[in-house]
Amino acid sequence: MEERMMILKMIEDGKITAEEGTRLLEAIGQDQTADSQKGESGKVTPVKERSKIFSDNSDETPLSKIGNFFEAAIQKVRDGDLDFNFGHVVAFDHTFLHDEITPASLSVALENGSVQVETSDDPGIRLDCEVKAYRVKDEEEARELFLRESIFSVSEEAFTFKTKSKSFKVRAVLHVPKNKYQDVSFYTFNGTLQAASLHANTFQAKTTNGAIKLSQLTAEKASMETMNGSVTSEASEVKLLEAKTLNGSVKVTGLIEDADIETGNGTIDYTVAKAAELGYVDLKTATGSVKLRVAPEVRFEAKLKSNVGSIHNRLANSEVMEERKELAQRFMHIVSNASEEKRVRVRATANTGSITVEDE
Repeated sequence: MEERMMILKMIEDGKITAEEGTRLLEAIGQDQTADSQKGESGKVTPVKERSKIFSDNSDETPLSKIGNFFEAAIQKVRDGDLDFNFGHVVAFDHTFLHDEITPASLSVALENGSVQVETSDDPGIRLDCEVKAYRVKDEEEARELFLRESIFSVSEEAFTFKTKSKSFKVRAVLHVPKNKYQDVSFYTFNGTLQAASLHANTFQAKTTNGAIKLSQLTAEKASMETMNGSVTSEASEVKLLEAKTLNGSVKVTGLIEDADIETGNGTIDYTVAKAAELGYVDLKTATGSVKLRVAPEVRFEAKLKSNVGSIHNRLANSEVMEERKELAQRFMHIVSNASEEKRVRVRATANTGSITVEDE
């Protein structure tokens, strides 16, 4: 009761939002339910060595418990981290294995957790899951519920893994053969997405809260989107790259033909490398800055615009075609490496931040 009153008081004082308060009240209800179950069933003993059950520190005073509870819980709510250690938490490992079929497409969707993809020369599919289960009595119940609430399917057309409940936080590591896949799609509501050395016709990665990290991706089209987190694509070869984040930075390197990059609150670091005969790059940030690095073998044409930030041209072999420095309307048109055949046109907009162009 004291905890609920404290939450209501914090909402009234404006220390937390009504939504944050609601989630804390729900979490307290889960905690009390788990404590009641503990009194009925006794101490839970995990089956595997890696299984863990978290409990309160008996040396803490009631006042310090409440203080630590609110400090950790409020931060988790604001960070979008649903991994609350309220009540019993049972951790266990589970591996899904299918070594007979290599599917044409890959799809992973988690309600809560992270996805990491690794490629190898080995045939077949292996999915290693580190699972944290909430509101369960023991590992046997947790594993049974996890298998019932998850979908693991493999056919020649597609591989699919999906969790249907936020009561499980899953760290999934997917091992797949080094093949070219038709479609690859990864989604999580709360967690990071990582992939390396994938080859696909179309690639999509989307998370509400978490970072997206790609390296050595080869694709006709790649789309990456997160509400809260950074987006990174390194040493990739993509014909059309789309990357968007509301709150986070974006970094892109590799052979990209066309790109559409946007962030609401964060910096953009983009390397213009030799790609096709003609490429288009569109970069937009509302409150962050833009840094462009230009390879010497590329004819670089850029139109740069910032409302209040400065524009810096540090290219050695370049010509400024047009420049305006008016208040709330700063603009620069640059052409660099004019004799090169490969050409990339760039449009970069930073509403409040600066734009810098330099040699790679």
